[in-house]
Amino acid sequence: RKRKRKRKRKRGKRRETERKMDDEAMMAAMGLPTGFGNAKKRRRKPVVGTTKTGKGSQAETPFGQFKASVGRRGGGESLGERGRGNFPPPPAKESSPPPLPPAVVGPPMPPPSPSGGHGKEGGGRDADVEAQEHDGSGSEHENGIGEDVSREQTLHLLSSSIPLSHQLFLRGHTKAVTALGLDKKCSRLISGGSDYNIRMWNFAGMDSSAQSFRHFEPSSGHQIRAIEYDNTGSCFIVAPGDTQVRLYNRDGKLQYAYKKGDPYISDMKHTKGHVAAVTCCKFDPIVAGRFMSASSDGTLRTWRFDDEEGQLVVMKAFHKQARRIAFTTCAYSPDGKIMVGAASDGSMQFWDSGAAPQRPTHMIEGAHEAGSETSCVVFTRDNRYLVSRGGDDTMKVWDVRMLGTGRQQRGRPHPALQHTIEDLPNFYATTSVVMSPCDNMVVTGTSARADGTGLVSFYRKGCWTRVRQAGIVPGGSAIRIIWNRLRNQLAVSGSDGVVRMLYDPEKSTKGAILAASRDPRPADPYEYCAPPPVRAPHANQNKRDFQSLKRKREKDRMDPIKSRRPAMTTQGPGAPNNAGSSLTQHLKTVMGKKDGWRLEDPREAILRHAREAEENPLFSRAYAKTQPQTIFHHSSDEEE
Repeated sequence: RKRKRKRKRKRGKRRETERKMDDEAMMAAMGLPTGFGNAKKRRRKPVVGTTKTGKGSQAETPFGQFKASVGRRGGGESLGERGRGNFPPPPAKESSPPPLPPAVVGPPMPPPSPSGGHGKEGGGRDADVEAQEHDGSGSEHENGIGEDVSREQTLHLLSSSIPLSHQLFLRGHTKAVTALGLDKKCSRLISGGSDYNIRMWNFAGMDSSAQSFRHFEPSSGHQIRAIEYDNTGSCFIVAPGDTQVRLYNRDGKLQYAYKKGDPYISDMKHTKGHVAAVTCCKFDPIVAGRFMSASSDGTLRTWRFDDEEGQLVVMKAFHKQARRIAFTTCAYSPDGKIMVGAASDGSMQFWDSGAAPQRPTHMIEGAHEAGSETSCVVFTRDNRYLVSRGGDDTMKVWDVRMLGTGRQQRGRPHPALQHTIEDLPNFYATTSVVMSPCDNMVVTGTSARADGTGLVSFYRKGCWTRVRQAGIVPGGSAIRIIWNRLRNQLAVSGSDGVVRMLYDPEKSTKGAILAASRDPRPADPYEYCAPPPVRAPHANQNKRDFQSLKRKREKDRMDPIKSRRPAMTTQGPGAPNNAGSSLTQHLKTVMGKKDGWRLEDPREAILRHAREAEENPLFSRAYAKTQPQTIFHHSSDEEE
């Protein structure tokens, strides 16, 4: 046990060192002091509500212990009356603010950059910073801003830290790009869209022409709903809109297609997989080799990497009338202790990742309009807020600490609701909301008609005022957004089938800058490439298409009857050139070649051979000498 604890401490120190190195690299790229944010944290007191996991040890859970009646059949207390567990205590109404830092902390003002340079200027208009009143939900020190900086200067500093000066276009999709995946080092990007295809981009190996190095179709006729890289960037998972989640390695080779469930089983907990379309998938930020998937069958399922049938836990959506509702999106908290799923009835349901409860530990009813698709939910890095993007054109902010403080009254919002931002059109079920690298801004996209512009809006954390708004997708909608923490670059997908990489050479590093700095290889006048063959399928009907014959042979091999048929004869009735394989069909073909035999009178056909029968009789030839005159026996019916 001592050796295990020692190894565990070493692993924790190693992870903390790697995290600090990533933070220092990001701060250096943005011009911030490298020691910012590395102050030692005070040790928190143990919270009541821990559960025992072994002899002499206790493990803290995010929700704590509830009454024994929770999750049992026959009632118990309502979801809103449960205890807070290990949630941090709610903020005091009258408390003195913590001391402010003596100096200005935050992203510095960028130096004036020349208008030239490689790349294109930020596409679209920038809205002016709104001068809204502070609503009291945040303070200046929460966002890393000093005491001697005014509110206008604070908003200007945040606006200037956004990398929007240049952009690189990644083209290849023919329809809207509804899924994006970017690895931690911002070296590879994966995009999937409504054209059922996935494209892979390598910034370190491509030039400014921005051509993808691979594309494939994971599931025929299914829209790509979600793509997610793991923490190491060695593999990624895809939710292609069917019942199976697929795991690919870094180069796009299929590793596992996880098992689908039995649709004839009514209880979804007894199936080994999803039975309806998978809408979202997320990796566990702490536990390696585990991820979660949400589906329209009303379940959240956790899986293992190394096993196609590696289903771990099944969580069913709760509904008061016991109806089946679909999950549209899901998310993990940054510490991996809380799992949340947004349902089609507008509710958000929470589970403890360390247990397998029968019912959700917490639930927010009516978080968004019933019947709309909540497209994304995301936690802030301090586990304090939860931001949800709804299909009702709103973005709402929830205080995670207030989930278990009281019961939600009918017809009124939940006590955890902190702020609501309206007038954010959302036409797509995968419109995302993300946090900035410094965790001081919330970013989301808006949808627009053909004559509008898809906007990307930035809101300050705490007071939730709009810092900046940029028109990125002219004539379309901004759907998926990823803000890379290490390289300080934005990836925005649009409904026009184009992925835009937004960066600033003075604030961003590597990533799209490497590809934008390379010019495409000039064409060699002595280079020869054979022209492709011109195929006109309907120009010559007598000429057979080789590809169609190949497909026909492949289908014939799959047919159990044709694959076991013996070899056909080359002559006779069963020959391939004849009309059929039976004698009757052969006779019909031969007799049918004579014209008009069906219209001929049978009496005339018989009398045509009368003279030949008299000259050369067939049956009376033996009586030609003894009885040359034929004698017939005449009798009547009456004599008989």
